Amino acid sequence: MIPGNSLNPPQANRGKNSEWKFLDLQDLKGLGNLEKRMDYFKQKRQAKVFQFVASRQGEGVSTILTNLSEFIIKKIRDKNILLIDANFSNPVLHTFFGIPLEPGLFDLLSGEATENEVIKNAQDGRLSVVTSGNPREKAVGGLLEENLSKILDKAKEHFGYILIDSPPLLESPDALYLATASDITFLVIQAMRTRKEVAEKSKALLMDNECEIGGILMNRVIQVIPEWLYRFF
Repeated sequence: MIPGNSLNPPQANRGKNSEWKFLDLQDLKGLGNLEKRMDYFKQKRQAKVFQFVASRQGEGVSTILTNLSEFIIKKIRDKNILLIDANFSNPVLHTFFGIPLEPGLFDLLSGEATENEVIKNAQDGRLSVVTSGNPREKAVGGLLEENLSKILDKAKEHFGYILIDSPPLLESPDALYLATASDITFLVIQAMRTRKEVAEKSKALLMDNECEIGGILMNRVIQVIPEWLYRFF
């Protein structure tokens, strides 16, 4: 169970992550719009794996995913969700849900753990979490490239939605491996913080690698920017 109100951060993280802007009740509409956008891709393109990534660290990706996953399981009763923390340099989901960091995704990628060992129940059996684990290498790109697609294909057989918490696109090469293995990528921008040229660079990087961008999420205001607004980035 997520500590605290479903749209507020866990108490233990308020001080440490005070620069993050957590969603409040007025953002329920934004979460609903995002869920509808994801359902569109799910119905039209059979998408199940959704990556969420920002350009830089600290733009609220983990918070959006925590709130979104709880929103979906409350709204859609017949779908299970798998939440994967692939931000190896700054994992936080294990603290949000109060579960062990290890074993996690790194251990699964490296063959040191099985799916059953790394998938942890977080809420009534309908929300499962794979923590990052504790990498013993600075970069895990090779493991991601070699094994991630197979892991995700197997997960698709059991989960209706697979949400990936990614490291920052402009700070970690792992983010692109995750994007190419995902069905849809959502780019997170923090209002009043992310510079236009930074957002442009991130979007171009995804497009150059033929990644499917599902939308741009404006954190603090969280909304999916319509297609016609893409020309401004």
